[in-house]
Amino acid sequence: MCLSQLASQIAVIFLLMLLGALARQLGFLSPTTINDLTNLVLYFLSPLVIIKAFLAPFSVTRLKIFCLTLVGVVITYLVTILLAKLAFAKVKDANLRRIATYGSIYSNNGFMGIPLAQALFGSTGVFYGVVSMVGFNAFTWTHGVAMCQPPLTKVSGL
Repeated sequence: MCLSQLASQIAVIFLLMLLGALARQLGFLSPTTINDLTNLVLYFLSPLVIIKAFLAPFSVTRLKIFCLTLVGVVITYLVTILLAKLAFAKVKDANLRRIATYGSIYSNNGFMGIPLAQALFGSTGVFYGVVSMVGFNAFTWTHGVAMCQPPLTKVSGL
């Protein structure tokens, strides 16, 4: 894969987003239609692309690469969590600090990541791209939820 191929696929995605914004501005897409299209992509098309990627014959090599990729994703999240804590440690407002930290650690990698992986690498790219989504879901529903909880306060009189 060359840089020009990556740039062209990203350009195509942005042109499609621009087309959608233009269609909305011109009144071709109502908020209900936009919501319906989003649900169609999130609940039907993306899962079907992922399922198709996993329909390849089993291979020990693919499993090893999948596991190595998962280890890399976990290490990346751990480093990113540490860097985000350091970057926002001096923010005095606890809510703002939590929001900024969460926003710098967790991205919406599935919504745009799957189409980009599909366009660049086909089903193989989606297969390995799903590893990032697994890491995202595991970390966001554990660490992400925990960091957004307000700190426990001491109850006096007990």
